[in-house]
Order: sequence, then C-alpha cells, then structure tokens
Amino acid sequence: MQKAHKYIAYSAVAVIALHPFLIVFPRYFEGGVKPMDAFWTMITSFDTLGILLGLIAWGLMLVLGVTAFLRMRLIKRFANRYRGWRYFHGGLAVAFTVFAAWHAIDLGRHIHTAMSVYFIALTFIGVGLLARLYWSAVPTKPAMHPLAEGVHS
Repeated sequence: MQKAHKYIAYSAVAVIALHPFLIVFPRYFEGGVKPMDAFWTMITSFDTLGILLGLIAWGLMLVLGVTAFLRMRLIKRFANRYRGWRYFHGGLAVAFTVFAAWHAIDLGRHIHTAMSVYFIALTFIGVGLLARLYWSAVPTKPAMHPLAEGVHS
C-alpha cells in the first residue's frame, strides 16, 4: 500500500511541476500567440499577483523537492539534526501550500466563492494535520522503566 501512495505523490508532483507547460501546450493547436511567447510572458510578467504567486509556489516546490532529495546532507547542518530539518521542510511545505492555493484562487478559471472556500478549507486542514503530526511527536522525557521481573530492589 505504501508504494501506491508514493506513486500517487510522484504523479501529483509531476503534474504540478509540468503545470506551466500544460497551460501553454494547447496553444500549439491554436492560432494567434505562439506557445513559447505565451510561456515566456507567463514566467516573466510580475505585474499580475496570481502569476507571481504561482512562480513563488513553483519555486518553493522545487526547493522542497531538492531539500527532500538532499536531506541526509542537510540534516548535518541543522542544530537539532533531523528535527531541525523536519521543521524546515514542514515550513517549506506550508509556504508552498499557501502560495499554491492563493495562486489557484486568484487565477483559477473555474473559481467562485464556494470553490475558494473549499481551497481555503483544504489548506487549513492540511496545515492543521501537519501541525498535529509535528506537535504530537515532541520528544518527552523518557519514562522510568520498571525493574525486570525477578529483580528486587
């Protein structure tokens, strides 16, 4: 079952990573604006908040992927080792999710009030689940182990 989850996650990341190209690809079959011109305009126009949010989210996704891939090297650089990297990686994931949802709400072709509320709710649920996971794993002081059977103090 774990392999299925991994493949689903990889597919989702691939679709999100290819999202800018998938937006431009249909232009190959239309007249008018050339696809490369549309793509170049899309990644270099900083006057539209939605596009800027998308570029930030896309960049954060790339950083998230690179830091996941290089985690063993990066863990050594954090004071708390694994926990420090985990919080850094979780922070990147939260930032990516917020910027991506904001981008979708701002530029989405099929976005209306109900869909915006749905995206915001999904974002809050995701961030809440991540926070719950991180806060439930806070290290506690080790409990005193009872003496082994047959040992008397």
